[in-house]
Amino acid sequence: MPVAAFDLRFKILGDEAVSDAIRDNSLLKTAEAEKVRNGQDIIAAARTDYQQILGTLYKNGYYSGTVSILLDGQEAADLPPFFTTKTISNVQVRVNTGEPFKFGRTRIAPLAPGSELPAEFMRGEPAKSPVVGAAVDSAILSWREIGYAKAEPRSQSITADHRRNRLDVSVELAPGPIVRFGSLDIRGAKTVREKRIRQIAGLEKGEVYSPKALDEVARRLRDTGTFRSVALSEGEVVAPDGTMDITARLVEEKPRRFGFGAELLSTEGLSLSSYWMHRNILGGAENLRFDASVGGLGGSNSGLDYRLAVAFSRPGTFAPANTLIAGAELAQEDEPEFKSSSATASVGVRRRLSDRVEYTVRLRYRYSKVDDDLGERTFSHLSLPVEGIFDARDQLLDPRSGYYFRAEVSPYLGLSGSASGARFFSDNRGYYTFGESRPVTLAGRLQFGSVIGSGLRDTPPDLLFYSGGGGTVRGHPYQSLSVDLGNNNSVGGTNFLGLSAEARVRAFEKISIVLFADAGFIGAGSLPGNDGNWHSGAGLGIRYNTGVGPIRLDVAAPVSGDTGNGIQVYVGIGQAF
Repeated sequence: MPVAAFDLRFKILGDEAVSDAIRDNSLLKTAEAEKVRNGQDIIAAARTDYQQILGTLYKNGYYSGTVSILLDGQEAADLPPFFTTKTISNVQVRVNTGEPFKFGRTRIAPLAPGSELPAEFMRGEPAKSPVVGAAVDSAILSWREIGYAKAEPRSQSITADHRRNRLDVSVELAPGPIVRFGSLDIRGAKTVREKRIRQIAGLEKGEVYSPKALDEVARRLRDTGTFRSVALSEGEVVAPDGTMDITARLVEEKPRRFGFGAELLSTEGLSLSSYWMHRNILGGAENLRFDASVGGLGGSNSGLDYRLAVAFSRPGTFAPANTLIAGAELAQEDEPEFKSSSATASVGVRRRLSDRVEYTVRLRYRYSKVDDDLGERTFSHLSLPVEGIFDARDQLLDPRSGYYFRAEVSPYLGLSGSASGARFFSDNRGYYTFGESRPVTLAGRLQFGSVIGSGLRDTPPDLLFYSGGGGTVRGHPYQSLSVDLGNNNSVGGTNFLGLSAEARVRAFEKISIVLFADAGFIGAGSLPGNDGNWHSGAGLGIRYNTGVGPIRLDVAAPVSGDTGNGIQVYVGIGQAF
């Protein structure tokens, strides 16, 4: 076995958890592990460890501890500043943590109206140094949130009473004046017009300062996709009129981007997609995107699907939080239950209320020609889809905690003899992770939908509901569950329920094992769960975690229902939901 560079021994009297933290934070411990032999490097590590150890003690509420670090029997702190030696053989770290301290007198003043300090910062609680910092930060933030941008500590008194093991803290704050936003100084913009940047930012000159307002400005600029980096900084001084300028430092993204994707399902075949986009097509952070896709390549139960779409978005339209969206699409679907050719055009507004909440309102016209078991028909509809999303997931492609809600209500007006009605759909997901060495993520999904006002014959098939396949019930062929019309004829349903549950177990650093079960219901009534049939499936999956999301392989089999057709295989990027 290799010989260590020096012999390091710890002798720590006191709390075991604190002892472990001292060892974990020790630079001498790191030097030993790296087999450092140079004496000067060991001396430097020892001198730094005095502060490291004291910081660890204070962090855990110990203020009467003693620290001794002996290098070949000599106290490291007593060595002359320019002492040199080539080697050091023995290092001893001796720490006595002493008794833990409790908070005695705790005072931070003045406090902003309605502000609350951390519950840990009160008499009798463990006097951990980070709690003091958190309390001061909280008090300052409370002042900043009501417009006092330059609030800061004026003076502080922290006294350790070693006789009573008590820490007294007194901090005096200086709130300063109420501050209003001044000018927005834009730096780094090369191709995006400053006028448009100000429209998107929506920072109103003269508005009372708020850190949340600055966060919203930064988020709106980032959400355009035009900027790689957005950094806002506050002016160092407040002008005589009470205003403070803000500087926005921007780094633009490359204007053009393209990408592609693929998904392979055992019965649905291979799906390929690609896109090209321009992030700043008109010089005002407008986005133009073209999408093309083909699906069903090699599929066993459906034909080829085609889609060609163009989408345009303009942030900061009508209001800073609004994005104007417009688009058009040509599509052909050759599904197990129907064939459809359609053309769609829409215009609307998407409003982003926060990082988690957004809603979209569109005016959409759609013409489609379909052929199914009810015969050939044409549909012409003007609709007003309203969609809301609440996304509190910690990650997009591999969520481990949080929840996601999406709901869409789409009333439609029939033209040229088509029927009128409305379609409702909701997708709800939740995630919870426990365990440290081999974390387990429990994921659940509930989907439901309904069509009202128009019957099966008078509703376009692609507005009806089907179950089976990767997005609903794995283990059953794609869109295999529908409404039976008799004589071997079927059509999509006017109500739908979908349930999915997964247990994702991290087996290795990059590999996870997934157990899953899905169930789906399709009915002919208006209320989900009525006048129809269920089917279900279950299986086992493997996830290989990459930097952009997990690669997914699921193998599933039918559990109940009469739509099963043996083992089904699903391959894609990202979790199933």
